[in-house]
Amino acid sequence: MARGDRARRRSHHLRRCRSCSASAMALRVLVTGVLTAGAVALYRQFQSIISALMRPDQYILDTERESDHAGRIAELKISSLFEGIQGLKIFQSLRIPDPGERQRRDIDMILLTNRNLHVVEVINWSGTIELSPDGSWAQHYRNGATIHHPNILEEIKGRAVLLESYIERRGVILPPGFVQPKVLLVNRDCRPEQAITIQPEVLSVDKWEHFLDHDLGRMESKRMKSTLKGPEQEGMLSELEMKQLQYILRTAPMWDRLELEGGRVVIGEFKGFRGHRKDMSRLEFANRSAVSHLAIIHQQSWIRNFFVTQKVQVVAKARDYRDANANWPVKKQYEEPLGQASVDSDTDVVFQTAGTSKVQQFGLLDVLTLSLSS
Repeated sequence: MARGDRARRRSHHLRRCRSCSASAMALRVLVTGVLTAGAVALYRQFQSIISALMRPDQYILDTERESDHAGRIAELKISSLFEGIQGLKIFQSLRIPDPGERQRRDIDMILLTNRNLHVVEVINWSGTIELSPDGSWAQHYRNGATIHHPNILEEIKGRAVLLESYIERRGVILPPGFVQPKVLLVNRDCRPEQAITIQPEVLSVDKWEHFLDHDLGRMESKRMKSTLKGPEQEGMLSELEMKQLQYILRTAPMWDRLELEGGRVVIGEFKGFRGHRKDMSRLEFANRSAVSHLAIIHQQSWIRNFFVTQKVQVVAKARDYRDANANWPVKKQYEEPLGQASVDSDTDVVFQTAGTSKVQQFGLLDVLTLSLSS
């Protein structure tokens, strides 16, 4: 019996050892898995933090000329000054086809009233601006450096002619003198010489602020009220023509617009998304032909996102192809989202900034909205 008891105790001990070994192994696997998941989560959060610190403005300044970057910031600030003026429509970042050169010409801003269409070039230069003998504009900095630019006024006049021709090809004949080119010198440190400022189309700071208040502000509102009381005046468009013109400008080619965290805006061309294959499949609905606007909704839950990859929601608005001449009813597809998808936050927007040849990537964590031209 003693020998049998010892055998049973030995067998029981071996079973307990094997059980303990299995439990220890399972515990080690669990701990290793938790530590690995934690390390991966920390690495992902570290990537997100680095992405947030490496703001896209740095990339813009590296690849886009400083003057161009300053000009685009000025365009956004100036356009906000025109918002809310009664009867004024604003269109930005148009790219009008130039059939002769087989390319597109950029127009910073269009200001449309019932009397004029102002084709605006926004210049944010500092220093002294002189008209050179060859017609170019020479910009002289305080440090003695000089940059020679093309004649900005002649360039914007040429683009105004192209725009008028483009509008006529799409069915609206504008009255003579309706299209007005304008150059806005918006930097208070800009000192243009008289040979430049004597041109009525060139508005330095003291002039363009008067233009904003007088030509587009109170006086224009008074003119609009007077026209409501009587017949249409010479040089003005009819209500139908104005409606058609707004439709033409709204559907004209333009740069795509990327709005980032902090109110920063980048103008350029959307090239697509880059990320995991499953996310690319989910974003197939977000194509230019069907979508005009994408909103990026960030899910703020750091505790939850510590153990899983952070997600963002991409919501698409359908492109509105309704013609300006037709009295279309408001349809469901133009009110509700065309599609939406939840994707990993490490998905990138691939974007080529206007004025550069380099394609850049912006993380969805930095993106608020993306507007796509037709």
